[in-house]
Amino acid sequence: SNLFDFIKNKSKALIVCVDALFQKLPSFEVFRKNIFSLKKGGDYSFKNLSARLLDMGYVRVEEVSMRGQFSLRGDIFEIFPINEENLYRLEFFDTELEKISAISAGERKFKFEAENLDILGINQESGDGNILTFLSEFEKFLKNQNKNQDDLNFKENKKILNYNKWI
Repeated sequence: SNLFDFIKNKSKALIVCVDALFQKLPSFEVFRKNIFSLKKGGDYSFKNLSARLLDMGYVRVEEVSMRGQFSLRGDIFEIFPINEENLYRLEFFDTELEKISAISAGERKFKFEAENLDILGINQESGDGNILTFLSEFEKFLKNQNKNQDDLNFKENKKILNYNKWI
């Protein structure tokens, strides 16, 4: 989740312990492909949305109570992404996503309305790389981001990664 926040520009720094430098990580490309982005006003089929979440390792339940779960009741979809502190209620009109609401997990009270939601998959392959190879791939991605301005909204991320000078 800290790595996710860093690449989405939600945090300005990534601090890891020495042990984390040697942990196996998936490539940046595999990590990036395991993020599902939903946007208010987007068109989504319930069948495809459910299938995608199941493929990503989420579990369908009657009532969402913990991270990694989702439920579907009528035109309302609830999901508790592993990368978020709140669960989210997605309200649809037919297949159009009309509203994305953050709901407190404990009290189940409305917190705020969002324009989009990025869901990180649970099924992350361990891979052969480490944090340094991951960040190197991320840096290459940022350098090439002008080719695809809309890819995961990274166009707002203007980070210059100088991770080598910290080691």
